[in-house]
Amino acid sequence: LSRSDNQMAAKLGALVGGPEAIKDNCLNDFQLSADNFSLQSTSGLGVNRVSPRAMITILKGFKDLLQSHKLTLDDALPVAGIDQGTIYRRFEASDLKSFLVGKTGTLKETDHGASVLVGEMSTLLRGQVLFVIFQRGRNTIQLRMSQNKMLQGLFCEFGGRGPRYGG
Repeated sequence: LSRSDNQMAAKLGALVGGPEAIKDNCLNDFQLSADNFSLQSTSGLGVNRVSPRAMITILKGFKDLLQSHKLTLDDALPVAGIDQGTIYRRFEASDLKSFLVGKTGTLKETDHGASVLVGEMSTLLRGQVLFVIFQRGRNTIQLRMSQNKMLQGLFCEFGGRGPRYGG
C-alpha cells in the first residue's frame, strides 16, 4: 500500500469482487454492523461510510492477519518520512519520521471535504498505539495539519520514540 492510488485500489477491489464483496467480508470477518460500514467504491472515492469504531476494528483485524503471516503493519503500510507517498511528505521533517505507519485519504468535494489518517505509532511508554482520525471540512490542508499536531502531542505524551519501523 506504500504506492497505492485510487486507480490501483479500484482495480484491486474489482479483482476481489468489488465494494459489495469487501463489505460482506468486513461485516462477517469483523462482526461489524451494516450501520457502521458501507462502500460505494473500492478506491475510497464517492460516498463511503465507515465509523471510526469500525475502522479501528478493521485495522486490528488487518494487524492480526499480517501477524499470522509473520508480518507487521510496516510490512504493508508506508512508514512516515521513509516510504514515498503522502505519508512521506507529511512527516519527512517530523519527530514521527520512522515511528508512524499509516494510510491517508482525502476527499475535496464529497462531504464538503474530508481527510483521514489511520495507522499506528511506536511510542516509548505505550508501545504501539493504533489510531483513526476522520475529519470533515473544505480545507483539507488545515485538517492534515491538525492531525499531525494531535499525533505529535500524543507521541510526546506517550514518551516519544519507541522502536523504529523498518521502512
